Amino acid sequence: MHKSVILFVVATLLFNLTLSAQGQPDSWIGIDCGSNKSTATFGLIWDTDEAFIKSGTNHLVPDNTLIDLVTFQTLRAFTDQNKNCYTLPRSSDNGYFIRAAFLYANYDGQSRPPTFDLEIDGNKWTTVVTTPTDYAFYEILYWTHKPNISVCLATTHKDEFPFISTLEAWPISYDMYTGLSRDLGWLTTYRYAYGSNTEVFGYIGGDDYNRIWEATSVANAVNTSGGSVSYCDENVPSSAIEDAVESPDNATSLWLNFGAVKSATPIFIEAYFTVTAAGYSDIRSFEMYEAGSYAATITPSDYSCTTQSNFVQISSGTNLSIELRPTAQSTLPPIISAIEIYTATDPLIKTGTNQTDLNGLMSFTNTYDPLKGWSGEPCLPADTVWQWLGCSATTPPRVTSLYLSGYQLNGSLTNFSQMQALVNIDLSNNDLSGEIPDFLGQLPNLRTLNLAYNDFSGDVPTTILNNRKLAYNVTGNPKLNVERKDGGSSKGLIIGLAVGITLLLIAVLLAVFLWKRAKKAEAEPQPENGGVPPPTAPPAEEDIHEIPKDESMAPDIDLDQLEVLIHKYENAQPHLSSDDDDCVPVPVDASNDESMVPDLDFEELHQIIHQEKEKEKTAPNSDS
Repeated sequence: MHKSVILFVVATLLFNLTLSAQGQPDSWIGIDCGSNKSTATFGLIWDTDEAFIKSGTNHLVPDNTLIDLVTFQTLRAFTDQNKNCYTLPRSSDNGYFIRAAFLYANYDGQSRPPTFDLEIDGNKWTTVVTTPTDYAFYEILYWTHKPNISVCLATTHKDEFPFISTLEAWPISYDMYTGLSRDLGWLTTYRYAYGSNTEVFGYIGGDDYNRIWEATSVANAVNTSGGSVSYCDENVPSSAIEDAVESPDNATSLWLNFGAVKSATPIFIEAYFTVTAAGYSDIRSFEMYEAGSYAATITPSDYSCTTQSNFVQISSGTNLSIELRPTAQSTLPPIISAIEIYTATDPLIKTGTNQTDLNGLMSFTNTYDPLKGWSGEPCLPADTVWQWLGCSATTPPRVTSLYLSGYQLNGSLTNFSQMQALVNIDLSNNDLSGEIPDFLGQLPNLRTLNLAYNDFSGDVPTTILNNRKLAYNVTGNPKLNVERKDGGSSKGLIIGLAVGITLLLIAVLLAVFLWKRAKKAEAEPQPENGGVPPPTAPPAEEDIHEIPKDESMAPDIDLDQLEVLIHKYENAQPHLSSDDDDCVPVPVDASNDESMVPDLDFEELHQIIHQEKEKEKTAPNSDS
């Protein structure tokens, strides 16, 4: 939901007048983002970011900004990580309202207000769109059983960096919004107090649940009094429903028009009706139509609050409208005091990243200072995975790759042996020291391991040396002994790549043989009768490619030797399947797991060699 600058300026005056009149509500969390000290406004004490997030930098909003509100004089910006998360402690099972607010005000001097994603516990909350001068705030009604709530800002556009001005969270009562599914988040889309000239602004406006009710009039309607009531569903404050609007007469519908809302998703509408005493013979009755469909017949009672709630969906590109249509017997016009409209998020994820993988990642973030700013859900949503991870598309997601080259990690390598789904590990170009741990060679799915250019010492573990499924690189570690303890011949620094080199050699040798065979056939005279007839026209000049005249450097290839080489390679290959005792099959994003060697079909290779042998047998004066 977007709010104008005027709304906050007016609210500031109200807050300053009532600063000492409002006590701090229980379990309320308020963060004045970017501030280096606690602040007081809204009649509340706001905390700094430090207890809730470890990434980002604080900034002052320029002095010439036409805003007096202290909580918007600073902000926190995020330029280094693709995802930055606040961790909010949860103290209630009854649900939370969470509100994030943003004021860009050209704090960076770039005149480029960014667009980015707001996420909650690995779910897409909304897309934040900021402007040069206006405030924007977004609110969600959310239930979770997790001990903490993670609110994240994720970069979605190159060179557009997220920021945040304030973040709030407060619990609701157990009996509020009971009709809403807990498997969805509910975005506050509209919340209006009709007929009022004064905003109902959270706690200090009389709302014990810190909701903001925007004062609104309706075109062609009459402002009137809704009367005073002691109770209304959802604990709506009396200040939000003591005024109302009604149509000009009992024969005219009252139309409530709203802007575009998310289509093809549940929309929850809750309307509140209050009226003063009518004449003895008067009747106030009207039908409620939402998006053109009948919803209910409303007959408000004097000095009480009548509530009507419904779910609707609208088609794409259609604005939401509500009609209050008088019935034939009504002698009084339709009336309404307040309304709330919530739009459902996509279904919330039930399981995040695999817990053992989370424990392994925590060993990194707890051990290495450059990684301590990373928190929240690492693999979800799938389009904002932590920038140094690769994740599978399974449920729950598994971490399949670590891309930590050049992250300035130092000290011993932490133990993350529980991350059994890892396929690729790149820890090169750091300052890691000590011995290489054995568990790396025992990870069942690991296929590539890059430890180059660190400060490892001791011996390369035999679990790595003897792992024929693993391609590894330990070059650039001068203190490291790469000799095998068992006296084997593994002297190279990239020992695991030998398999790939062998396969490449097979392909090259076969290609050379076929090329030489073609050259030989080309040089032999063709019989006058039979064989392939000569071309009817010479080839075009652009199709002629120069062939080296000196073939002495091309090796002679023995087909029998080549076939033996293929057999040796084929028999040495690890056959990976779900039946392997030491392999846990994990679906891997192909973009994160590219093969290091070319794909060859062994059956096809054998067929080619067989065919060439048959040609040699039948060809006169054949030689190898």
